[in-house]
Formats: sequence, structure tokens, C-alpha cells
Amino acid sequence: KRKTFISIEHEIENYYDEFVEGNDDNDKIDEEKLVHMAVCKLDIKYRSVIVMRVLEGYSIEQTAEILDLSSGTVSSRLARGLNKLKIILKPYLKETV
Repeated sequence: KRKTFISIEHEIENYYDEFVEGNDDNDKIDEEKLVHMAVCKLDIKYRSVIVMRVLEGYSIEQTAEILDLSSGTVSSRLARGLNKLKIILKPYLKETV
């Protein structure tokens, strides 16, 4: 099961590499790339949980088992990581009235 985690980390690095290599200053950053870049900026403990839960669709229990963490730890890292993502993405979000 650790092999799954390693492949997810590899995917994250690929997202980051593709973003950096495929995006010059004249390109408009689309939302998907922006989210991937923001995820890449997170500390690995938050990034791994967010990728597994949000992007890969694992349950909290599956994520906990794969990462060898308690379900409570996964839940708290998910909440904290999503809050950190909001902070990173805030300058790029359109204002809503």
C-alpha cells in the first residue's frame, strides 16, 4: 500500500513540473493549474491527505490506512490543509457579492 502513496507523491511532482515548464508569464493560468500549483505549495503532510481524499477519491479510512495514520489525524490534516489552500488561492479568487 505504500507504493500507492509513492505514486501519488510522484504525480504531485509531475503536476508541479508540468506547470513550471508549460507556463510562461504570458500564459493565462487556468483554474486547474492554479489549484495544482497551490497544492504543491502545501507541506507534504497536508498535500498527501488532500491529494488522496480530494483528487484521488479515497475515503478517510482508506487514506488513514495507506498513510498509517488515525482517521482523526487524516480529518484534521484535511481541514487544515483545505484552509491553507484557501489562503494560498485567495488572491486569485474572484470576489463574490
